[in-house]
Amino acid sequence: PRYRRPFGLVLEGINDAERGEAIAATLNVDGVTARMIALAKQPRVVLRAETADRLEDRAAAIRSELNVAAAVVDPASMVAIGPAVLLVGFEHGPETIAVADWTAEPPESGRREKLTEAPLLVVPGEVMVMKARAVRGGGRLKHLREGRTTPPSERRLAVVDLHLPDGIVRMMEGATDLSDAPAVVEGSFRSSIRGMMDDWAAAGVRVLESRTVTPSGHAVGSRTDEDGGQVTTSWPEWEEHSRSCRALFIDRDSVPQLPEEALDSHRIDPV
Repeated sequence: PRYRRPFGLVLEGINDAERGEAIAATLNVDGVTARMIALAKQPRVVLRAETADRLEDRAAAIRSELNVAAAVVDPASMVAIGPAVLLVGFEHGPETIAVADWTAEPPESGRREKLTEAPLLVVPGEVMVMKARAVRGGGRLKHLREGRTTPPSERRLAVVDLHLPDGIVRMMEGATDLSDAPAVVEGSFRSSIRGMMDDWAAAGVRVLESRTVTPSGHAVGSRTDEDGGQVTTSWPEWEEHSRSCRALFIDRDSVPQLPEEALDSHRIDPV
């Protein structure tokens, strides 16, 4: 998403209300904001700034004083890893195809690539898709007839991002076929991915808490459908969340006191 202040300070999910006072002192924020940060179960951007210097100082203080993972992110660093690819199915082993625009409908076919690596990090959640159909007629004046839409319908898509050393592989409800996947539950995408995440977690992969992201109102994830309706998604917000998590837990500098053997434990065979 587009923000006037491009740099963001990301903290891991703390989920501990008693640490609110320490967060308020370290980040120099009010008590209510600090409590919300302390209660969060998932990583999130807690401060934004026009330059990175002040945020870097606070990230270092968070890591050293609170022993909490913290990182400073910006759009250039987050897009450097490239677009996520779609995991389309497991019939011949896990295979992926490229996706040029995640705010549009995903492609049904494309050149397939084999997935041979296990993830270092698993980021699950939901992306919101809101559709408003165009209204035909209904007014004598042209400027009132044009651009009218029905109240939007809302759909939440389950998404799981698998962060590999060199890229992101994405599983998405309605686009990823899990019928031949490990731990599959027939007819239930969400139950199947929960089983897969349990297997990854048991193997030592970091699996984060699920998070539902909502559109920020900056219209980056909006488009006009073929029938003139308006489609608004929270894909830009999801990309920021997922890539912020990558900055937190794959970038060694963001995690406090991380021993080398902890990193080695994530280098496992694919599930």
